[in-house]
Amino acid sequence: MKESFESVLSIIEETYSPQERVNRLQKQANSCIKCPISANSVGRTYPLTRGTPDAPFLVIGEKSGPYEVEKGYPFAGGSEREIRENLKLAGLNPWKNVRATNMTLCQVPKERGPSAVELKNCTFWQDLIETNPPRGIITLGSIPLQIMTNGEHESIIKANGIEYLWRGFRCIATYNPAYLIRMKHNSEQDYREAKLVWETQIAKFVQKTL
Repeated sequence: MKESFESVLSIIEETYSPQERVNRLQKQANSCIKCPISANSVGRTYPLTRGTPDAPFLVIGEKSGPYEVEKGYPFAGGSEREIRENLKLAGLNPWKNVRATNMTLCQVPKERGPSAVELKNCTFWQDLIETNPPRGIITLGSIPLQIMTNGEHESIIKANGIEYLWRGFRCIATYNPAYLIRMKHNSEQDYREAKLVWETQIAKFVQKTL
């Protein structure tokens, strides 16, 4: 019996190490010009991912900013310290047993979020999941939550700390670090409560997903 096309692809993929798979995907991302905003990133290393390529946990943010495009990896700007602190609260070691990506890799203008077309075109986060499947996924912000729950949950404010499944993968949702930084300036109490979600609910999620 002849092997299916999918089986052949699976055998071929197994010949590559986790890092080699990411490198191949990175090359594809670097040549992507599907969206007009790619002009801000073309010729550079698109901020596809950072961390151990096959780390058991994956963090998915909303969009890349100028710092991410400049450095070539996600969470490189002002939110880097915040996300590192939060990951440690959950018992994770950045970027050893957790890796990161964003819903869109190109630099989205600061005054808006990713458009529907940009989100539809930019599916490298899905490719990362399929290439090196994680055990658990932590989504940051409303956009990943909306997309990965098919609009079931629209607001992260109401859904902070909820767990859900995406194509069989266990996920948990919380605020993105940039929003937490703004929250800290506006309400210290709300900020502490949001951090507590990392220390309790996300930490439990990590432990039971290992």
